[in-house]
Amino acid sequence: MSIDITSLIGNVATGGLLGLLGNALSFGMNYFKAKQEHGFRMAEMQRQADIQNAKTAGDIAVAREKGAADAFTASIQSDGRVKGASTWVVNLRESTRPVLTHGGLLASIIFGLFSIENALSVTVNCYTGMMIAWWFGQRAMDRSQLSWGNSTTNATISSK
Repeated sequence: MSIDITSLIGNVATGGLLGLLGNALSFGMNYFKAKQEHGFRMAEMQRQADIQNAKTAGDIAVAREKGAADAFTASIQSDGRVKGASTWVVNLRESTRPVLTHGGLLASIIFGLFSIENALSVTVNCYTGMMIAWWFGQRAMDRSQLSWGNSTTNATISSK
């Protein structure tokens, strides 16, 4: 068995080329695998960010609703009778709401009948609408016992 120089060089060259080709294929596969794993990690990070954004938006909405409800409840509760006040003070205080409401309605009717279109008429009409909406809101509050919030904050509404 004799080995000549050409077969020796051929074997070395063939082995080197096969090793180089195997190394290149391994590098290419590792590159595409890393690229795919990076894509998966980026998609997971985006999904986690979307979940966190939705949770934060929900927390903000709950806090905003709770704050608005607490303000409305405090406003209604502070509208109670003044303890120890004389009768004429209580009567004057209790007549403020109807006088303002009827006055606003009368002014709105006059502005409407005479087709007066100016900043004062728009302002009076807006405030009259808000007063009436507020009074109906208080009537609803007077008729129910409320614990504000939403289903995530254990809201309950029950009739008195």
